[in-house]
Amino acid sequence: MTETRLTAVPGRAEEEPALDGPGGGLPAGALDRAVDALRGLAYGSRLQIMTLLRDGEKTPTALAEAIGAHQSAVAHHLRNLVDAGLLRRRRQGRYLFYSLTDDSTARLIDAVMRYAGER
Repeated sequence: MTETRLTAVPGRAEEEPALDGPGGGLPAGALDRAVDALRGLAYGSRLQIMTLLRDGEKTPTALAEAIGAHQSAVAHHLRNLVDAGLLRRRRQGRYLFYSLTDDSTARLIDAVMRYAGER
């Protein structure tokens, strides 16, 4: 059984796994998922896409226009972000819409950007 502790975050409290148990206290596969997520964010364009998607779902065309990149490059980045488990896609007719997978993905982006701002 994984021990949990409450972490103070301004405005809310969250449970997170304690990392001091056997094997670091991480659930099976958590380290691999963390590596996949960080690898997915390893390009500035991908992080920019993720930041834009904090405001809600968007099409590849809208993302390409917003970051000033060719649509094929954005499609490549989106595919990698989906494969990393950071985005989900939804089809509506002939259009694809991309969004963050969940609130934990939004918190990851916030944490990365906060970390960058502190440097």
